[in-house]
Amino acid sequence: MKKYFLILLLLFAWSVPSISQVSDSLKIDSLKKQLLHLKDSNKVDCLNLLAVTISSQGGPLWMSWTKKADSLYHYASIACREANKIDYKRGIAVSLKNLANSEYLRGIDLRKNKKDDSATINGMEKYLSQAIPIAVELQDDETLGYAYELWGDVLFMKSKYTDDDSRALYCKKSIEHFHKAGNEHKEGEVCTWLGERYTARGYYEEALEYCSRSLMLNKKWMQQAYTNEEKEYTNYLYQQSLADMADLYKAAGDYQAALEYLN
Repeated sequence: MKKYFLILLLLFAWSVPSISQVSDSLKIDSLKKQLLHLKDSNKVDCLNLLAVTISSQGGPLWMSWTKKADSLYHYASIACREANKIDYKRGIAVSLKNLANSEYLRGIDLRKNKKDDSATINGMEKYLSQAIPIAVELQDDETLGYAYELWGDVLFMKSKYTDDDSRALYCKKSIEHFHKAGNEHKEGEVCTWLGERYTARGYYEEALEYCSRSLMLNKKWMQQAYTNEEKEYTNYLYQQSLADMADLYKAAGDYQAALEYLN
């Protein structure tokens, strides 16, 4: 639940106009213009990148998660259709992963308003069940990292928000594939969430492993972040990692060590 609360806080913070939102908007406009001149797999890749960019954009445009989900679904569904036409397997896998993410985002407004989100969870399952075997066949670690992270969320929601070992298993699989793909940003992000969940469950040894890893990766990515939005979010993750380490040492009774992470 902490992850969802933090996401909502970030959305509120991004509701103030900023340079990062302008950067996102320019990138989306540029991708839309490129689409007019692209064909075949290049067109599919551009559509999928457009979907991913929309999914990560904040700001006043996305005051509704449902609105964001609709826009993401629009481009991901076109990408899926175009990829199937030319049997472009990687494009199919990525578009299916994006479609699953659109269902996840659509469910946020339903959960906020205490409405039935079962259709969105079933949608996530449907798309991920198709995406994962293709990504496994292609050894597409990047797509598998995202897909397994989403699958962990499916299990969490289906269990009525019981944070058990099954969700942790898929988080670990996600981390493993992001590591293989060289995506240290996502590896650090998922390590952050997994470390927090282990801390909340009282599994402090496991929590220390993933919180320490997230702290190292998030600090490293701070130095590599290029765009303003990357810098903002990575700084947030790094600060969160410091707070998580402080929480761990506080739980262990080592208040001096906890303070060192907060100073």
